[in-house]
Amino acid sequence: MSAFDTFSAQLWEEAKRFFEKSKETTDEQSKIAYNHSSILIGMSALEAYINGICEDLLTYPDMPLHEK
Repeated sequence: MSAFDTFSAQLWEEAKRFFEKSKETTDEQSKIAYNHSSILIGMSALEAYINGICEDLLTYPDMPLHEK
């Protein structure tokens, strides 16, 4: 696993933890802040995973189109 893939997985774990924190807290403002953090970091993780897939596809230019 490359460092970039490890970073993507770390982002995803952080997003899940923020979501857990939003369930644990009773303060409504904190819930909103944790949920926003979870969504933003989760979307960053998704983007990082997609970028990693695209990078993998670019390293194999001879791969047939239907396999990409």
